[in-house]
Amino acid sequence: MAFGMACASGGDASVVLSGEATVTATPLKSASPEPTSTPLIVDIPAPTVVPDQSGEVDGESAVSAIEILPLEDLAPEAVTFLEGRAGAVGVAVVVPDETVVYLYNGSALFPMASVAKVSIMLTILDQVDRIGRVLTEQEVTLIRQMITVSDNVAAYALWEAVGGAEAVTQYLESIGLNGLDLNSRYWGESLASAADLAQILAMLAGGEILEEPRRSFALKLMVDVDDTQDWGVSAGPANDPAEGTVGVKNGWYPAPDGWRVNSIGFVYANDNRLEYTVAILTNGQRSLDEGIETIEALSQIIHAEIVD
Repeated sequence: MAFGMACASGGDASVVLSGEATVTATPLKSASPEPTSTPLIVDIPAPTVVPDQSGEVDGESAVSAIEILPLEDLAPEAVTFLEGRAGAVGVAVVVPDETVVYLYNGSALFPMASVAKVSIMLTILDQVDRIGRVLTEQEVTLIRQMITVSDNVAAYALWEAVGGAEAVTQYLESIGLNGLDLNSRYWGESLASAADLAQILAMLAGGEILEEPRRSFALKLMVDVDDTQDWGVSAGPANDPAEGTVGVKNGWYPAPDGWRVNSIGFVYANDNRLEYTVAILTNGQRSLDEGIETIEALSQIIHAEIVD
């Protein structure tokens, strides 16, 4: 598994910031209703899952292709912080320059909520690449709504159009990710580990999956999330004067056993190098604010250790 520079197959960060999808009039399937913009809506209900706290990594995980180290080796302070927080937390940080992934409870499965929308997006874009066509105007609109304002109406339309859980599972397996459990009815109930989600972003941001301009289009949408949703792992580099390009996708849902609050993202340095990708998944948080606080404090600790 190669973890090269961001320009591995798609150019430098300037491409990431300028990527747009070409459109045509040929749809994937039948037309779906236009989405409404709904920032900060809650996600699709997901079942209660108590993750395994052992920190062991499933040998089938795609991250087994690179060196696996405990998060404590990167940031001891992060582990100390997590031990004092409520609920379950899974963390994965892929550092391409080191060919290393740092994990804390990294193989435990958590309900994805709206971070599942990244996998839906990638499946659609891969289908477009394989068919050899370009996105329709409606597809561009739906994908943009799904990622930048986490629109559930758009996500359901695209989920149906792309072929649902079966199609998304086939795509993920085609890129070596076999550990995700896609729900056949509700994408928000799908389960994933922090390790696999950080790996997906490492492959996307590192130029290993998708062709241009679809790869840049996907990255740009994560960079351009609505201000109301620019929280979570993006807090790590937020106050860094050397900050480059940062992309993020979050998910949140108030379940009976507490809030599920998730955040995944990528960080490019100013020299267009993919610095790291990160996934932080939580369960049993006492409130949305507490979940965000956990993720953002942890992200700041991790970022400081990587850039120092």
